[in-house]
Parts: sequence; C-alpha cells; structure tokens
Amino acid sequence: MTDGRLEQDYERVLDASRRKGEVHDEPPGSERRRHPRIRVNPGSLPAELDPWVFAIDVSISGMAFYADEPVEAGATVNIHLDEQVHAEVDVLACDAEQSDQPYLPVRYRLHCRFADEEAGKRLLVAIKDLEGTGSAG
Repeated sequence: MTDGRLEQDYERVLDASRRKGEVHDEPPGSERRRHPRIRVNPGSLPAELDPWVFAIDVSISGMAFYADEPVEAGATVNIHLDEQVHAEVDVLACDAEQSDQPYLPVRYRLHCRFADEEAGKRLLVAIKDLEGTGSAG
C-alpha cells in the first residue's frame, strides 16, 4: 500500500468511525492525544489479534487490548492480524482487571505504543475494514 493510499484509507476509516460514534472523546489541554483513539468492537473481527484476546481501542500511535497473561512494561510485542498486518508495540503498562468470564477470572489490559506509526496506521485501517466499519457506505 503506497503512502498516499494508506493516508486516504486512514481518512476514510476515521470519517466512518466518527459518523458511527467510535472515536473516543479527546480530553482538553495537555491531556490531548496526537491521534484520535478509535474503539474496536470486540468479537466483531473475523480474525483475532494474535496472540491477544481482543483490542479495545487503537490509534496511529498506540493501542490498548486485553491479554490472557501479563506482559511486563517495557517489553516489545509483535501483533499479527490474520497474517495480513504485523506491527511491533512497546508495552507502556499492564493492569490486571477482574473478568466476567468464570474460566478467565483475571485478564490483563495492556497499553502500548507502536514502534512505527505507519504500521499502526496500517493495523488500524485493517481492523476497521475487517470489522466492516471502515467502509464509506
């Protein structure tokens, strides 16, 4: 995918996500993020983010997702989406949360930064297109 095409696809996905109310409200002032975070609809992807349970939200610069096992802050993790897109993320934080699933009483919420924002943009576009929410129509 060329840079121009990727940018067009990102703008299309961002516009569609805004129309559907999937863009998180941005905090004011210094808390503001460089790129909008877009909610991922868990369970709507026909392919899983390997090896993770499911994504929560994603932006060009980072993502949050749930994992079955803890990952230490500072670790680098490779994300794969249906063998289509690969991205490397640096784990910023890992928080244990109670799960509503009896077979998985605790799950881990990871907050990550993409090592390469272009890879983050490709992953975001692929996720939203697979969900069916990135389409213009």
